[in-house]
Amino acid sequence: MKKFLYMAFIAISALVFSSCGSDSFTIEGELSDAGTQNLRFVYLAEGKVNSHWIPSVGGQFTMQGNSKELTVVYIYSSRMKFLTHAVIKNGETITLKGSIADNYNIEADGSDVNNEWNSFIRNNAEAFAKADRTQANSAIASFVKANPGNLVSTLLLTCDYTGTDLATLAAGIDEKAKPEQLISLYENELQNSTEKETKVTPCALRDDRDSLTIVSLKKPYNILYFWYDGKDKQRSEYIEKIKSFAKERKTEITVSDIYLNCDTAGWRTTLKNDSTNWKHYRAFAGTVDKSIERLNVKGSNFIIVADSTGKQLYRGQSAEEAISVIKNPKR
Repeated sequence: MKKFLYMAFIAISALVFSSCGSDSFTIEGELSDAGTQNLRFVYLAEGKVNSHWIPSVGGQFTMQGNSKELTVVYIYSSRMKFLTHAVIKNGETITLKGSIADNYNIEADGSDVNNEWNSFIRNNAEAFAKADRTQANSAIASFVKANPGNLVSTLLLTCDYTGTDLATLAAGIDEKAKPEQLISLYENELQNSTEKETKVTPCALRDDRDSLTIVSLKKPYNILYFWYDGKDKQRSEYIEKIKSFAKERKTEITVSDIYLNCDTAGWRTTLKNDSTNWKHYRAFAGTVDKSIERLNVKGSNFIIVADSTGKQLYRGQSAEEAISVIKNPKR
């Protein structure tokens, strides 16, 4: 009898825990250089953006969320550096392992779709780590064309692609690879990546005097430059290129750089060393800050060129291409 009751208890407990597990999803793991800090997890569920700050203790963390349908969870460091992303739904667990310093090589172990997506990123880690995403975009385009019926194609276009022919690539994906629960993400990406459909509207941000200021678009060409690390070598190269070009065409161009970090002291030191005379702003919540969220900024060293009406003429991570668009405008 005791044995029977014990087995019954185990069975009931298993059902209870199984039921609880189906009402949430879990992302856990260890980042070797995370130490003790808060990591940020952002995802969309039932039309609502959910943002959670989860503590990492000794590099280890566990986050639980709730989404009945597949959703993409974006993960950031405490300084709002993009680390990785995962596609997940209730009842699933994903385990991450790697380091913040080498974020495109973070390993994910979970569902088949997530594993394949993560493997693609890691196999192209060197290309993704570059400020110029041309090589990464090319790899994504090749994958999408070869895998029109694969959900990973939609995920790569929605979350990782920064090229200008997204609409064309999207049209080639089978409907079965565009699940309804991800269509909103997909459509937002299409809208934010198509120059003719998306306009940059004035947004309110704190400037270097801590005043709430409107980022306006007054000149024929307006460069919005997004960054988060003042010690980034590629950022320094971008600044010099933009500074030189803006000086050369100062009557036509206005530049606004937007900081995606919360380290105010480091920000002010960097601005002093830059010796730039353009406008400087802060978006402390990073790319998901409400003031710039709709712009779908793809992380650091991201550039948007807009005209005086807000029409996007360029969006991407190449200073050379941004400058070329201004030098050779399409008539």
